[in-house]
Amino acid sequence: MPNAGQTVKPQVALPKDPSACWPYLGPLTPEGHGKKTYCGRQVMAHRWMWEVLFGAIPARLVVYRTCDRKDCVNPHHLRLGTQAEANRAGIGATLTPQDVAEIRRHRNGDSRTAAAELATRMGVSAQTVRDIWRGGSWGRARPNHGPKRSTTTAA
Repeated sequence: MPNAGQTVKPQVALPKDPSACWPYLGPLTPEGHGKKTYCGRQVMAHRWMWEVLFGAIPARLVVYRTCDRKDCVNPHHLRLGTQAEANRAGIGATLTPQDVAEIRRHRNGDSRTAAAELATRMGVSAQTVRDIWRGGSWGRARPNHGPKRSTTTAA
């Protein structure tokens, strides 16, 4: 039986810097996530990496990445936690209201260059910066009026 290193090494691109992302070399989903057939079933590559190195994933827990590269399987970029923890760790959760206010203040000049510079400084994508500028994300808070009520009457 091969050890974990012999199983993993041919399936990832190992960079010289061990803290960098490890791109998965196998097939990808249409969204760009790595996928693998493991123990007779299709699994996401980052979940496969976790199971190979650390064992089974407990029920009600997920494996999520701390980087924003969808095909990364670097075990140092993987965490085990609840879905809520994974959502909070997502790239969109890194901005504070103060960050968003600063992004909005800097909308001038060449928008591509400005968006790229702000994105690098804030640790988000340039598309996120442009979405904030156009109001597509981090829009104004809307009042919550409760669940929608059915307009049909019961018979």
